[in-house]
Amino acid sequence: MSAAALAAINTLLQIGDGLSPEGWTTVANVGDFQPIAPSATVVDVTSHSTGVPWRQKIITLLDAGKVTAKIFYVPKDATHDDTTGLLGLMTNRTLTHFRIHFPDAIYPSGTKFTFYGYVSTFTINSPVAGVEEGSLTIEITGQPTLA
Repeated sequence: MSAAALAAINTLLQIGDGLSPEGWTTVANVGDFQPIAPSATVVDVTSHSTGVPWRQKIITLLDAGKVTAKIFYVPKDATHDDTTGLLGLMTNRTLTHFRIHFPDAIYPSGTKFTFYGYVSTFTINSPVAGVEEGSLTIEITGQPTLA
């Protein structure tokens, strides 16, 4: 019997090292995030010769979208910092291999969503009555893999 739902706790955002075989570093302190948001461009191709009053449409380009995340920001953490971490990846405009590892019970090793992308935003918030937080956006480029 398959599960009706899966707990999201322990879903990991990871950064690839570019080596073969690829090594993965888990980004520290990731809170809520939206890991997959693909879309498709739809073009209306209805013409006078269609012959019926119903729109005809086709899909042209696919877009893997972006990953957005809340991070509990620690400036000295290697996965957050301005040299090797997410902030550094953004300021250096580095195309990076990322992976999201889902903690599903269906597959013993868990489902993985891998993609290349750019860190396009990294906003730091410092509320008086709160903790240091960051808002992260990774723009996905090319075709992702879900396996």
